Amino acid sequence: MKFVEHVKELDSEVFSDFPGELGIFASHYENKVVVQIRYNGEMDSTYELKSKGLGNQEQELALDFGNEGGDFADDYAPVRDPLSHYDVITKLGDSNDMKIPIICTQIAQLYDRVIIPRLGGQQGLPSDYVITLSTKLWRKSEVKSFEKLIFLLAAIKEAYE
Repeated sequence: MKFVEHVKELDSEVFSDFPGELGIFASHYENKVVVQIRYNGEMDSTYELKSKGLGNQEQELALDFGNEGGDFADDYAPVRDPLSHYDVITKLGDSNDMKIPIICTQIAQLYDRVIIPRLGGQQGLPSDYVITLSTKLWRKSEVKSFEKLIFLLAAIKEAYE
């Protein structure tokens, strides 16, 4: 079992509409990682991400309609979408908000591809996550949502360095 705690001031350029600090707390268990992301100590939503166990398989999700030599061939082109490898379950919070589950899958991908391998775990093994966070970081302003996500992912990565 491993515990991680990291507190970081919010970047005033990215979070210009409100000041504060970001607290990242993580507990690693054998089969689950519990992550808490606090804005000024507050959290208001909880999501559970369960791996579908698809691993690194390529799934044929799209059709490639090529026109080679004048004939139309319906060929499947494999498409990799690692964010679809998770079932996201809203435990607490607004289940109609589609932005936060995407943010949670990005966090899970960061753990699966970067953090877990750094801690000595095997990359590609399915992991489950419980992510509790404050949606106020995204609710106050729609501006710079991508920059806010990048700041959050960088702060999580920084917590493990």
